[in-house]
Amino acid sequence: MAIARRTPPIGLLRLGSWTALVHADSHAYGETLGLIFKGCFRPAGGARPALQATIDLQYRDPAGRDAPAPTLETPVLRCRAAGTVWEMASNVLAAYLFAAETPPSIVIVVNPAPEVRAYVTFHLTVALHKLLLLLGRLYVHAGAVCFRESVSVFVGDKGAGKSTLCLWLGGAGGTVLADDHVLLTRASDGVLASGCEETARVTAATERFLFPAPLPVPAVDYGGLVKKEFPIADRFRSAPHRDYRVDRLLFSRVGHRLAVTPLTRQAALLSLVRETAWCHRFVDARDYAAYLRYLAGLVDAVDVFDLELSPDLSELARLSGLLEGVHGPTHG
Repeated sequence: MAIARRTPPIGLLRLGSWTALVHADSHAYGETLGLIFKGCFRPAGGARPALQATIDLQYRDPAGRDAPAPTLETPVLRCRAAGTVWEMASNVLAAYLFAAETPPSIVIVVNPAPEVRAYVTFHLTVALHKLLLLLGRLYVHAGAVCFRESVSVFVGDKGAGKSTLCLWLGGAGGTVLADDHVLLTRASDGVLASGCEETARVTAATERFLFPAPLPVPAVDYGGLVKKEFPIADRFRSAPHRDYRVDRLLFSRVGHRLAVTPLTRQAALLSLVRETAWCHRFVDARDYAAYLRYLAGLVDAVDVFDLELSPDLSELARLSGLLEGVHGPTHG
């Protein structure tokens, strides 16, 4: 099967090392993609990195000349051609992945009916995360740093200390890949991580701890947390959009003391499910099992830890030593 592309390019979606050229019949889709993937969409223009995919977003032709209108109340996932063509459909949209094309092609046809308009962003979120997973990639709320030739990925929701961790290690000589979102990719020899952002956001407490003087940018309320945003490369060595082999996966949280504790594979898998399941929906048990297998492959390939942070930020002075002195369960 094939669906004709008739929409113009509007920009790039750049998730770590994965870049897609986005076609759409409305520039509003660019704003929606920027919300779904924090700041990772940029309008057309300027240098274009190598493409790993194309995405075409279009409204269904009212006369039905494009893809058929999706009419299902709950999502379904169908393999149309031996794993190379996939369809995911709901009552809001139909998403198609043509994995055998070079580069792979994604086509998303949105139902223009007014009664489903309020649900488009949510359904786009679910569809795009599903298609990324089918392409072997996982977009994660995490920060990542290469420190002393070792790469640590810090997984956690907002308020879990990711920015403070990454920027402190950057100030201690590390290379910051990202402070808030990372793309993980399964590879033959392990797991690759690439940073998705070129900017970082810090709270007032982190700003006072990291910098000798206030940053010359305004503080803004981001989802209930007041932070300042600045280009990482202005203050630290930075390397977004480049793949690094991951050595450690740490699940960070604010507690009472600074401690790094090895996790069992089962505990790490459950933690990764808690951090990622919000943006995934599963059509059946087999679909859910495939998601769990992918996550299990990630935690099996790296050392995994619980990272408890102290409210006293000065204790981070011990972090580099803790990271070098701990080892997780044996891989495999």
